Amino acid sequence: MSKIAAFVLIVAATSLTVVAQADDLTAVCASHFTQTGSLFSGKKSSTWLDLAGVSKSDAYSRLLISLNKDGWAVQQQDKDAGIINATQQVSFGNGAKAPLNVIVESADAGSKATITFSTAAGQAASKDTMQTKMCGYLVAATGK
Repeated sequence: MSKIAAFVLIVAATSLTVVAQADDLTAVCASHFTQTGSLFSGKKSSTWLDLAGVSKSDAYSRLLISLNKDGWAVQQQDKDAGIINATQQVSFGNGAKAPLNVIVESADAGSKATITFSTAAGQAASKDTMQTKMCGYLVAATGK
């Protein structure tokens, strides 16, 4: 086998492993997802993920970048405390904003991040969309 072919195989195998790891992390995150409340009372969606091998500082920075890229307006941030408070405008909400809160904590094997998103009474957000978005942010915090 030529050196080029061997290199291509190694790169392809590494890429597949990273994708598999991200898919595994997404599944773990999804298993932690909870949603409470109703359209009439408002809903709270929450999930968390252990970020093994990722420092609190790195996880925090990656989460902040992901949220900004996705259009969240960061209202408050405190890297030392590991807190990010962000909002997005509510469609047809007459200026209302929906809050998203992130907490990043140090943990034995790295860090742990928790995300909570709330909607007010009468506001709707798809459970599948919220789970996908929130887990996407948490997986991005791993750097994978």
